[in-house]
Amino acid sequence: MDLVAWAKQAGALILEDDYDSEYRYNERPLPSIQGMVPDAPVLYIGTFSKLLFPTLRLGYLVVPRPFQDVFTGGKLLCDLQSSSIDQRILTDFLTEGHLEPYVRKMRVIYRNRRALLVESLQKHFGRRVTVYGDHAGMHFLADFQIDLSEQEAFERALAAGVRLERVYWPACSAVERMGHVQFVFAFASLSETQVLLVAERVARAFLS
Repeated sequence: MDLVAWAKQAGALILEDDYDSEYRYNERPLPSIQGMVPDAPVLYIGTFSKLLFPTLRLGYLVVPRPFQDVFTGGKLLCDLQSSSIDQRILTDFLTEGHLEPYVRKMRVIYRNRRALLVESLQKHFGRRVTVYGDHAGMHFLADFQIDLSEQEAFERALAAGVRLERVYWPACSAVERMGHVQFVFAFASLSETQVLLVAERVARAFLS
């Protein structure tokens, strides 16, 4: 609320990228700033590519009324490639009330997959693994306390059949801690069998 008050006073706009907000597992989704105050000076960004499926290349922007014509014109000038068919189908999907039941269903599925992957990694690594950011979204960061460099760990996991996502820190803050490597684990597209297999292969690659 203080931020909204400042933005109004300063004549500024808040850019709110509400990434993965629908998939919070341990608590209710956080309310958006955009919906807190009528006519809030907020540009609210979201995407259906993450919420529904990756090949649906549609995002959205909630714009305060005074700026709607400007952003509509900007969209026409910058990008005419959004599929009309996809937009019409998505419109029907939303207006017929299918989105909320879908999100509820997928939240349960993703929560179970996330929990299984975290538990499996902890089973193999014990206190040698620490998980961050697993309370929301479709991926988390795992810090492994092992005697391997990041490159060695990455190559070993790849040879074992698991491609891990590296963490790309800004150069000014990139500090490699001795005995620690970090990777991002995505779990949304994995079956429970695959989740167990990933944890087993990573453990075999890092600990052997």
